[in-house]
Amino acid sequence: MDYLKANPRRISLLALVLVFFASSAPLLARGPMVVVEESEFTAQPVRQGKSVKHGFIVLNQGDEPLQIFKVKPS
Repeated sequence: MDYLKANPRRISLLALVLVFFASSAPLLARGPMVVVEESEFTAQPVRQGKSVKHGFIVLNQGDEPLQIFKVKPS
């Protein structure tokens, strides 16, 4: 590890390169990428026999098709 102590510029450059690649990793990722801004919804009290409807916006910000096979309400 003496080579790191001898050249602080090398350490700075290495750190800069690592930060650059770490921050650009999501940009290099391939495949579908799901984005849901609102992941939960809490309904107000509802009378028995009435239904509640709510929509969620699901976006694919990836570069390949996103397939949703199953949705399970809880």
